[in-house]
Amino acid sequence: MQYRDVVDPEALAMVPVRAAQPVVALALGSGGERGFAHIGVIKALEAAGIKVDMVLGTSAGA
Repeated sequence: MQYRDVVDPEALAMVPVRAAQPVVALALGSGGERGFAHIGVIKALEAAGIKVDMVLGTSAGA
């Protein structure tokens, strides 16, 4: 199986080649109690006026 067999080529045409401004992704990890630290990170980003475009996570980060 190849990438082109899974991804619709028309969907790729909608993705801009270059973003007008930086894209910010927040990757949250796993680890029980560490999941609560994510709240502080999100609050700090909001306080700094940083807009998160996408959030990814595993386990507690999900």
